[in-house]
Amino acid sequence: MVPTGCARDVHYCPLKNRRWTLFRSLSSPIAVHLETFPLIFGALLVLVGIGLLFDAWTVDEIIVKRERRRRPRTERHRGGEAAVGVGVICMGAAFIGRDTWSYSIVVVIAGAVFLLYGTIRNRAFLGTLISNRGALRRRT
Repeated sequence: MVPTGCARDVHYCPLKNRRWTLFRSLSSPIAVHLETFPLIFGALLVLVGIGLLFDAWTVDEIIVKRERRRRPRTERHRGGEAAVGVGVICMGAAFIGRDTWSYSIVVVIAGAVFLLYGTIRNRAFLGTLISNRGALRRRT
């Protein structure tokens, strides 16, 4: 008798052609394959990238009519924000393409370049976003 899942006897091994699944032991009739998680994560990244592109290309007065802050907000670089959006879309496409897509390495490199370019173009905006401490700054 060969133990279940043993790789020694190829003819008997029940796990030879089975794909890894989650939630199969639960009472759910739907089996979620582990291979679908990168697809879902990639689709979410693409949606975030599309949102960043939309935010970069729309006028600011659509969402906020009037600025309520006393100090003017640091202006962001719209091209840099669009580059970050394209970089996030490239990373999402790499997740969707997985290892089987021929251009996955090219897309990851392009996504990293776009993310780096967008970060450099928005460094002043990111600096004030990170260093603006609100009430802590007012105490001094």
